[in-house]
Amino acid sequence: MNGLKLIKIAVFLMTFILFFGLILCVKIIYENSHKNPDNFENIDLQQPFGSKIKNIVAGKEDLYIMIKGGGMDDRIAVYSPEKHKVLYFINVEQR
Repeated sequence: MNGLKLIKIAVFLMTFILFFGLILCVKIIYENSHKNPDNFENIDLQQPFGSKIKNIVAGKEDLYIMIKGGGMDDRIAVYSPEKHKVLYFINVEQR
């Protein structure tokens, strides 16, 4: 009799763990599918008025954004999509 109760308790616990594990997996998949990592609407490149983006090149992890104008020499902003910020600038001098 004790063996049967033990089996019933084990089946109940496994069912409980499977049910809530499935709910957790569905929740994680739903949240990840509704994230929009390519939302670059509100990027602040910290550039003066009149600056224009000439070119954007995607590297392995970062975006390289060529910026012209704004009363400054041409420059490249290195933007990290993971950190959502400009890491640094590379100045390009005209000769």
